[in-house]
Amino acid sequence: MSAATGFGAILVSDWVRFRHNRVDLNRKEEVMSETLTSIPWDKLEDAYGPASNVPALLKKIRTAKGNTLYEATDELYSRVLHQGTIYSASPPVTQILIDFSRDASTEHKAFCYGMLSGFAEAARKAIADGRAIPCHAGGDPVHGSAIRQTILAAQSAFAADVEHANTSIRSDAVRLLTAFADGEPDSARIVRNRYFAERGPEVRRVMLTGLTRTSRLQDGWADFLRSALNREDDRESRFSLRYAQVLEAGATVDDSAVEELITTFVRGFEGCDCATPVDERCFEAAALLGREREVAALLRALDLGSNQGLLLALAEHLLRVLFDDSRTGWDQTACSYVNADGSTPAGANLFRTAFRALGIPILWKLFPFLLRRHTRKQAGAKPPGIQKIEYWGLNGEAPQIPAPLNAMQRPVIEALASKEELWTFRTNLWTLFHLPDNAGQLREWLASRG
Repeated sequence: MSAATGFGAILVSDWVRFRHNRVDLNRKEEVMSETLTSIPWDKLEDAYGPASNVPALLKKIRTAKGNTLYEATDELYSRVLHQGTIYSASPPVTQILIDFSRDASTEHKAFCYGMLSGFAEAARKAIADGRAIPCHAGGDPVHGSAIRQTILAAQSAFAADVEHANTSIRSDAVRLLTAFADGEPDSARIVRNRYFAERGPEVRRVMLTGLTRTSRLQDGWADFLRSALNREDDRESRFSLRYAQVLEAGATVDDSAVEELITTFVRGFEGCDCATPVDERCFEAAALLGREREVAALLRALDLGSNQGLLLALAEHLLRVLFDDSRTGWDQTACSYVNADGSTPAGANLFRTAFRALGIPILWKLFPFLLRRHTRKQAGAKPPGIQKIEYWGLNGEAPQIPAPLNAMQRPVIEALASKEELWTFRTNLWTLFHLPDNAGQLREWLASRG
């Protein structure tokens, strides 16, 4: 056979392969279209009512790229995963996204897996907490159970991506394999076997969260934690490992595990000078230690910490433990700024407000670069005044403060009054316990409760 003939044969082979792949692709699109049309979307609900617009949106996402893809996915999120809420249209979208992801590009797969992870989180919350009102994370447990079943049925597809080159896809594949505490033991085993080979610390953190969630599906869990601690050098991962150790051993855990739990927890706030979200896992673990060790651990964190949000969370938990507070709703807070004398800063006048409302859209059109620079400058600027953090929406009665205070309560109140950084911002936490909201007055109050 001549070289020309051989080259021609290769071209024919490539053409046949192309045609075959094109036929397969066309068939897949036909099947997908049939699937979309077979679902009674008008009888399903999304965040805005009947889910009639969802199939067209899914078709658009299937082929969109770049900004068009991001815009379409934002709209899909707003419809079927709005602020973490799932609807009756969410389970079929879950299945379609799984089907999309099987032969998707890296860009499309990253989107599919990211949204599937969001569905899994919402499903867990819906199943655990019961039906949620719209725009609150969770949803109907029936829809959560349907999503759970769909994700568990696709575990083999996710398992193939725990070694994907894309970090985001690897992380979400792990989240989906370990999404449910009562999931598949084989899926947890795949993640656990991969842990020691994973080089990305951010992926290992996701692995530890999922493995802790599914720890009851695994044999030799305590041995795994010890082995991981011997190798792990990432601070956040070590915190996760110590948290898992406390969950496993409870009040019998050794003091060195508690000490590292607290120190790694506090170190996570280094360099932050504002109120930041606090990882509740530390408080969950501390509550398993028994009251004396819990209070000692929280006081240790108070001594080490300086971040406003951290100190407020520590003060809140200490007061709730000390006085057996059973109120709920502590996760609802509002932040604002006040003047040094406690008064509210003067607001913008009506003319200025109207000018901003009418003028900013025009400036965006004419001088977008100037407005972006101004926005960045404003974002980096520290707001004037003193930060004020208020709890709102508590349910239940405030506890009665005993007189005199007992041997545990007195030193904790002294520690709170002596922590200077705790008094650099305003909060209504103290008045919620009928305590003075000034360090000096709190010391006087303490002396009066001798």
